[in-house]
Amino acid sequence: MVDAHKIHRLFGDHQPQIIGIGGREYAVLLPLMKREEELCLLLEKRAHTISQPGEISFPGGRRDRSDLSLLDTALRETFEELGIERRDIEVISPFNTVIPPYNKVIYSFLGQVREGARLSVNVEEVEEVIFVPLRYLLETEPLHYPGEIGVKQSPMFPFDKIPNGKNYNFMKGRYDTYFYEYKEVVIWGLTASLIKSFVDTLRNGLDFDRGL
Repeated sequence: MVDAHKIHRLFGDHQPQIIGIGGREYAVLLPLMKREEELCLLLEKRAHTISQPGEISFPGGRRDRSDLSLLDTALRETFEELGIERRDIEVISPFNTVIPPYNKVIYSFLGQVREGARLSVNVEEVEEVIFVPLRYLLETEPLHYPGEIGVKQSPMFPFDKIPNGKNYNFMKGRYDTYFYEYKEVVIWGLTASLIKSFVDTLRNGLDFDRGL
């Protein structure tokens, strides 16, 4: 028999989960690093031997059971992909979270890579390392393509059990896609969305400082 006492005991230490992602949690690092005396975002071009080959992304990946936290995931993946030691990364803060419409969630963290830190690229995962100056990002608005997401039900869906049946007005969502083009590099999708969010936050903060 279920009673209130048992529910209190079972849920007293419950950690909230995001419904529908099935444990598919990912974490990335937004690494800031100086390149030729200019502060840049460090990105990578994914090798053609892994998923999403040729895409431009931040270092990161799926959370392992052994990871103590999502920050641990981001730092572990950064080391595995780029060889940057944890001691060479100053974590500035957690950054924004992305929940794309395909049953996963991506957490992000902002970090500063120490000057002189050694990179040792894992060529099985990373084809190329890319440095994009913050100055360029602050001066450049990305291309923007708005999209729409809707519900497509299976042929077996019981429309007869819901109000209005096949004419039910399922909600639709908005999905914006951004593109940055830096030299020969095209950055788009979730990576571009994170960059835009970071740059917008940075720009707003700089504007606020100027107003003081």
